Amino acid sequence: MENTVDAVTDLGLDPSGGSPVNGKLESALSGMSNTRVTFPSDGTFALSEHLSAIPEGPIELIGNGCSFVIPAGKEMKSLTLVLPSGSLVHDIVIDQSAKGALQELSIQSEGVVRADNVTIKGYAPAKPSDSDNGGVDAMFSPIARTGKAVIRVTNFTAVGGTAAGTHNESDLPESSPENTLGSPMGIWIGQSNEGTIQLANPKLRGWSNGIYGGRTTGRVEVRGGTFVNNFNALTRLGGGSVVDGVSGLLDDRQWSDKGPFKIGHQGVYFARVDAKKGNQTDPITFKNCKVVAKSMREGASLFEWESASGPGTIRNCHITNHLDRPVITGKSPSAPAATNILVDQCLIDGSSSAAVMEIQDRPQSKIQQTCIKLSNAGPDDIQGATIGSGVSFGKQCKSGSGLSKPKKVGSGGNISSLPAPNGSVRTGASASSGGDSRWAGKLLGGLAVVPLIGIAVIALPLIIGLLLLGGVTFGGLLLFFKKLI
Repeated sequence: MENTVDAVTDLGLDPSGGSPVNGKLESALSGMSNTRVTFPSDGTFALSEHLSAIPEGPIELIGNGCSFVIPAGKEMKSLTLVLPSGSLVHDIVIDQSAKGALQELSIQSEGVVRADNVTIKGYAPAKPSDSDNGGVDAMFSPIARTGKAVIRVTNFTAVGGTAAGTHNESDLPESSPENTLGSPMGIWIGQSNEGTIQLANPKLRGWSNGIYGGRTTGRVEVRGGTFVNNFNALTRLGGGSVVDGVSGLLDDRQWSDKGPFKIGHQGVYFARVDAKKGNQTDPITFKNCKVVAKSMREGASLFEWESASGPGTIRNCHITNHLDRPVITGKSPSAPAATNILVDQCLIDGSSSAAVMEIQDRPQSKIQQTCIKLSNAGPDDIQGATIGSGVSFGKQCKSGSGLSKPKKVGSGGNISSLPAPNGSVRTGASASSGGDSRWAGKLLGGLAVVPLIGIAVIALPLIIGLLLLGGVTFGGLLLFFKKLI
């Protein structure tokens, strides 16, 4: 960034929380370009209402762990940042821990931006479904506004949770307590999103869906992270998405708020493939996942393919099922293309006596190279899918069978080779790259061009001199370049 400004000394923000920062911060950000804004690590910045900013060029907000505080009893969007490509939001806390406070953070872009180490602090109360809640649907709603846009979010944390089981149930009478409150989601990725949302190592607990991204036609990548007791699903996504290296727990004995309500009006799942208004044609992929289902009162299965969902794969996942319900269910599809489900190289164990797969009208669905160590499980527990080679049950499972790469299970996954912004993170006098060694593929390929160009520029006079001397053959030139690179 060309310029660095201090949020307190240069922008005049009150770091004590005594005066709201809305006016000064919104005005400063909206006219900003190529500027880094640094905040004090112990800063507490009060927000009185929704703050929306559209900078003119790329910016970096370096929070150093500072907090933006939502006032008690206030339901509102907190920050909506529509950022130019190359922007960065780093190390901020949105604090909704005051009684009755409820917020939603949104980061949007038509380019490639990053948000690192963003934390939502505090419990989110459920609110009456007919109340004006300031448009709050989730703790966080990233929007990649074009098909080429990418928003990469690393280490997003929201573990305060909300009231379990409340979800505006249309099949219940209006007087029913379950039908009077609505609970917020963890992360919402809706129809406005057209590009790619990358979520690296998120931590989400106790929300009404940990991640709900089934209605976007874009792509959602979840790489690593921890998901605990999010109802109706820990992850709820559509076609084209990837869930790689995550760890998920279903255990209603550890619910953040047991409440007076039943848990999950549609049941609670590790994954719901739900593309009702999203991508129904491309396959969804679950790989390297660690799933443990200990206790949960309602739900049809651990993985469920809804009717409006296409094909998918579960590969190299360790799934432990102690619930009285199948591991995988697939409803009769309404999706327009292929709808087959493949289970490959998995280990499925636990004390459940329920079926492994119950698939309806999805021909070519298959399970293969998988070890099943469930109570009394056998071939009859695979319904609606072909049993391929390498499937074994109980004592037939050989040591180490099933998982092809056991060390990758729950290991965090790999960020795909998508373009990265050219941001950096500065704290005090030190500076470090804003990138990540896992940003490989196209990024590394593109960066590799830079040293090659530099080598060519440095070597060109030498090559010309050698040619003038007449002592270098074409083969010699090739060998010379090989040694340089």
